Amino acid sequence: MRLGRLAGDRRGSVTILAAASLLFMLGSLAFAVDLGSVFLANRRVQGVADAAAMAAVVDLSRPSAAAAEVIGDNGLADRATASVDLGRWRPEAAAGDRFQADSRPNAVRVTVEAATPLYFSRVFGRNEVRIVRRATAARTDLAAFSLGARLAALDGGVANALLSGLAGSEVRLTAADSDALVTADLDLLAFTGALRTQLALGAATFDQVLATRATVPQALAAAAAALEARGDAGAAAALRRLAPATAALPTTPLSPLLSLGPLGRQDHAATGTAIRVNTFAFTQALLALAGGGRQVRVDLGTLLPGLARASLRLSIGQHATASPWIALVENGEVVVRTGQVRMLLDMAVGAEPSLRTLGVAQLRVPLFVELGRAEARLSSLSCGAGARAVSLSVTPAIGHVAIADVPDGRDFEDHGRALAENPAALVALPLVSVLGSARIDLSGSGAQTVPFTGGEIDAGTVKTIEAGRPFGGIAASLARRTSLAIAVGPLRLPDLGLGAAVGTTLSLAAPVLDAALATVTGLAGLHLGQADVRVNGLRCGVPALVG
Repeated sequence: MRLGRLAGDRRGSVTILAAASLLFMLGSLAFAVDLGSVFLANRRVQGVADAAAMAAVVDLSRPSAAAAEVIGDNGLADRATASVDLGRWRPEAAAGDRFQADSRPNAVRVTVEAATPLYFSRVFGRNEVRIVRRATAARTDLAAFSLGARLAALDGGVANALLSGLAGSEVRLTAADSDALVTADLDLLAFTGALRTQLALGAATFDQVLATRATVPQALAAAAAALEARGDAGAAAALRRLAPATAALPTTPLSPLLSLGPLGRQDHAATGTAIRVNTFAFTQALLALAGGGRQVRVDLGTLLPGLARASLRLSIGQHATASPWIALVENGEVVVRTGQVRMLLDMAVGAEPSLRTLGVAQLRVPLFVELGRAEARLSSLSCGAGARAVSLSVTPAIGHVAIADVPDGRDFEDHGRALAENPAALVALPLVSVLGSARIDLSGSGAQTVPFTGGEIDAGTVKTIEAGRPFGGIAASLARRTSLAIAVGPLRLPDLGLGAAVGTTLSLAAPVLDAALATVTGLAGLHLGQADVRVNGLRCGVPALVG
């Protein structure tokens, strides 16, 4: 009976259930403690991996050491191992292929493996758990560079003549206007933002703005607005006075002129970021781009000092595809090139006294210049602490200069075909002519490395690279090499003293001719046997976690 009552008695059942549940609760608590410990350790190791990747990408010269220092500072030196991989981060690639090994790294991937202890799980023979976490950090260091920007001072009349030829309409700038354009720098990022406003493009990116067709007056108005924002009121006013003369030029996208590289995908510039170019050089390049292949003819009259008269014929070949006048890049893949150039500078100087006795008041000297493309690419870029620097690989333009007469018209504009260079009539009398010819070849010396320090970049320093041997004066060298002949109609006669007088006049006039040639080629952005290069800006990227 007692056993039966005990079997049916339900008193104390809660105690039994509680005792059984307590065992389950203690197991759950042990699991929760160990799981929480692993979770916290996982977060800690991920944070250490992130910090190690950021430190490594800041110091790419010693990434493993930088990562190890971070791991040691966080107390994991004895319990963690790390591997460091260098490569490039390519955001445009597929998700799994964005980090790629490369000899020019801009990203670091750090993998940290650490052991975290377990507590209650030790009763099951498990003392620790290995945690593996990975972090990728990248930085984008950018440099902007351009060719052909050496300008110091301009004669207002010569500048007007050249710009009028490019614009196809008369340009009237004062000498003060020209000097203002030469001395002012234009921020291309601010210009592109102002052009977006001119074109009413809303939130378009820089690349979308530059790809949109714009009129030259719109582009000049945007440049003036960017200059005014920087306080360059004189240069802004000069551009506004220039704009009406460019109204007849066709619309054009500016992408062949400017390439903003990775910054092109943005719709605004970070504070302190500026890409500066010479305003006159920008204006000249803009007019040349809009004018297309049109040949420029300019009557310089007596604008060049020391000359009785001068005229200019200029043809600039089309810029190579995907090689803009200025480029913003993070590696050496983009090449900046100048256009091929043909130029005939036809000048007249006062004759030497012995020629004047023969009735010759002036000596004609036509200088024909033909140059190939100069090019530059980014060679190296350094953004270390206190060591901002850029190196460019520059190949100057090669070609030749001659005293010669050349055909006009389409032949002059066809850069794919060599021009016939005929002896030039230096003196033309009613019955007798003095023919002269000379030529200097500007030989190439290959690519040269041009370093720029951070101070030179900030100062807008322009560096000039020589191609081959210097000549110490093109006109002087041509004068020494000139072959002269006396002609009566189709007949060639011996030199009866007239040729010697012409040679003397040519030698005496050589400094004046050299000065005139330097002025005109400088305005056109050309330099014989040389390449002028400038680093327009350097942006040292801020490290960021990307994966």
